Amino acid sequence: LTATHTVQNSSCDNIADGSIKIMPAGSTGNYDFQWSNGVTTEDNTGLLPGTYSFTITSRDQFGNMVETLSGNIIVLSDANATVWFVDADGDGFGYQTNYVWACEQPDGYV
Repeated sequence: LTATHTVQNSSCDNIADGSIKIMPAGSTGNYDFQWSNGVTTEDNTGLLPGTYSFTITSRDQFGNMVETLSGNIIVLSDANATVWFVDADGDGFGYQTNYVWACEQPDGYV
């Protein structure tokens, strides 16, 4: 049992738009998937940057386990988030208690 994979990195530290597609080969061709975040399909989507563990189980025609393959895949971030402070009164200064993390400056924030 072997596997290859492709990774689409997350567009930003705090945006869950990364994905992993794992493609097993060999053994019986009947595969079960288990990811560390609970996903049970070969495609794992909506991912934040991080490390995701997987186990692929190959089963025979009777459902008996034949082989397993386990590993870790890393999803990276294409950009780092920055803290942006709300500028409620338009004076160019933000409030330290009212902020968001984002890769691009949102309207009304400094």
